[in-house]
Formats: sequence, C-alpha cells, structure tokens
Amino acid sequence: YFGERGLTQERVYRSSVACAALFRWCSRSLERVEAALELFLVKQELLALQSQQMTRWRCEADHGWVEFPEDIHEQLEEVADAGKVVQFELNGMSYEVDMAARTQRNLDFGTMRPVRPPGNTVDLRSLQGSWHSSWGSDILVRGRTIIVDGQQVGPELEDLPDGSVRWTFLGEWRVIGGSPLLVEWGHKDQVTEWVATASSETACRLDARKPPEAL
Repeated sequence: YFGERGLTQERVYRSSVACAALFRWCSRSLERVEAALELFLVKQELLALQSQQMTRWRCEADHGWVEFPEDIHEQLEEVADAGKVVQFELNGMSYEVDMAARTQRNLDFGTMRPVRPPGNTVDLRSLQGSWHSSWGSDILVRGRTIIVDGQQVGPELEDLPDGSVRWTFLGEWRVIGGSPLLVEWGHKDQVTEWVATASSETACRLDARKPPEAL
C-alpha cells in the first residue's frame, strides 16, 4: 500500500511511535485520576466516620476535627439557633465562637477555624456557616440565604418532605449525602461537594448580629 496517497513506510512508523506515546500518556493520566478519586473517597469515608462518632459541637484543628469539652458544648448548644457569640478559655488560650458564622477565633493570635454541630445529619442547621465548593467558590449560608463569592444568589434553601434540602442555582440541587463536615449536592448526573471552612472576616460578619430565622 505504500506510495498510495502519499503513504510511506516512514510516515507509518512515525504515526505508530506517536500513537504509542499517546497511549502511555493516557494510561498515566488515568492512573492519576483514579488515584485522586480513591484519595477523595477515603477522605470522605474518614470524615463520615469521624462525624458519626462525635456527639458534641466540634472544631477543625491541625490534626482533624475535635470535640469541645462538655461545658463549652452546652454553651454553644444553648445559643446555636440565636446566632450569638460565646467566649471561653481553653488550654490557657482565649477563644470566641460566632455561632452565626460557625467560626472559632483565637483571640490571642487571630486564627479562625470552622465549627460544626454534632452528628451526621445534613439539614439547614448543619449547613450554616462557610464552605469551599469543589468548583472553587467560597460559600456562606445564613439562615436560608446563600452567598457565593460575596454575592447573594438564587432562591432561598428549601426543606423537602423527604428530609433533604433543595437549592435552585443554575439548576435544581439537592443534598444527597455527606455530613456537616463535607456536604454532597446532586443535580441530574452531576455531584459537587462543599467542605467546611472558616471564611474571611468580612464574610463572617455579614449580618452576624442579626439572628438567623428559625431553622
């Protein structure tokens, strides 16, 4: 067949080399994707297990999520729905927890960390606070209102009869799984995740003194 339509042995050889290189590149890329997915699934399972085992309000520390002592948990639980601020001393340090923003601030160093309620249920109460989404945006939930990258967007969150939560934003999204530490949203065949985080000072103080509506 060589000689037909410019086909030469050299061109066939070069094409074979290119195809082999492309196959090796694709194989390595698929391995990286599979490894990343496996790592994400392991992280998700660890967060779910950690969430199930915790029965008190918790805060993210350098080594993972840790529960507050019982006395501090009781203070936080008492003012959670009112969105008030609680101050306390722990291990020789002064802290302030803003229950509206769901953040803890170290008053000595200014370090901010997210706090979340106990249990594994994802509802309006556990959705309060700041999140970082898998598509790269920073999200703040206040009551039923959602703020994405500093801008209030879409209709308010809705409770559904089946116990899940719906958010209409570029389509209809529903909570399909996760925990108060990592929330899974589904829309048709798409899935996105929110990871609990501590927002910037400006976002955290947005209407911080205004109690959220009853959840």
